[in-house]
Amino acid sequence: MNERYNGWRNRDTWLAALWAGNDESTYVIGKVIADSGLSYEVRAYLITGLIMITANDEIDESEVDWESVVASLEG
Repeated sequence: MNERYNGWRNRDTWLAALWAGNDESTYVIGKVIADSGLSYEVRAYLITGLIMITANDEIDESEVDWESVVASLEG
């Protein structure tokens, strides 16, 4: 079941975005990747790996709306 969760597509997306924005080192590295000028596919791949390595909670990677997570780090 994929109900919206705290304004995000689902709980897994919210949790990935939470890690991306609330852990300082993950946020800084994620911002550098997001603003790097690399293709979206490469940025999403790198940010996915970064978050999956640092997240202590269980995140179902296949359920995450990575486009939203990457967008939250851009700019």
